[in-house]
Amino acid sequence: MENRLRRRMGGLAVAGVLLAGAGAMQAPASAAGLSYVWQNDANGWVAIYSAPNTGTTPHHWSKSGTKFAMNCWLDNQGQRWFWGQIYDTGSWKYVRASQVRDQISVRAC
Repeated sequence: MENRLRRRMGGLAVAGVLLAGAGAMQAPASAAGLSYVWQNDANGWVAIYSAPNTGTTPHHWSKSGTKFAMNCWLDNQGQRWFWGQIYDTGSWKYVRASQVRDQISVRAC
């Protein structure tokens, strides 16, 4: 009886560890919350880039307040950039960190 109880409890402990580990494997930014792009100047548009480089022409411009699902970050040319999905086009692009509001914790790219 005691051995059967130990086996059963050991199996429950392993199942608990597996379930706890499954949550840690999720993508960090996918369901944690949404951020948005923001520009404080009068025009209210934010440059969205295909590459993290302000020397390139923006891929497109998004209106301030557009949802942005942050996925990861990187530092390039002395600036921090976030890579994620911009919701007005559905595309995955780069945005300067200074233009992202309600930032969430994400991993490095």
